[in-house]
Amino acid sequence: MITLLTTLALALPAQLPPVSENPYAIVGASVLDAEAGVVFARDLGSATEAALSMREALRNGSQLGPELIEVGAIIDGDPSVWPFSEACKDADAARAAVAKLADAGGDQIKLYSRLSPEAFHAAMDEARTRSLTVGGHVPDAPPTCASRSA
Repeated sequence: MITLLTTLALALPAQLPPVSENPYAIVGASVLDAEAGVVFARDLGSATEAALSMREALRNGSQLGPELIEVGAIIDGDPSVWPFSEACKDADAARAAVAKLADAGGDQIKLYSRLSPEAFHAAMDEARTRSLTVGGHVPDAPPTCASRSA
């Protein structure tokens, strides 16, 4: 099966703030996407509250746009790359970040490249426990055990 994802930022009107100031820039593009026939999009990381709020508005019909699968905040090492990330110094923080996003209602999680291998595996374990799909990047740090499957 092939899933086609849209690049929503291309349709943004000029008056919206840049993505760096408005991580959930999809808000301004959703009507344009619907008019173009886009019916599904996956959020690849944004401020959790804004992302889940937009998903709810689309689901209840108060906003026109595609069905969204939401990631919310990216789970990253500390310091994190993006300002809307959950910065995790260790495995316990990574597990807590996954739990926080799951409890908030995120559809899946995204792991980012600055996680330590221990934090990466802890996040994967917690996501598996909560039946969440995981996407993202392989950690920059070398693995602690080459035989461990994520």
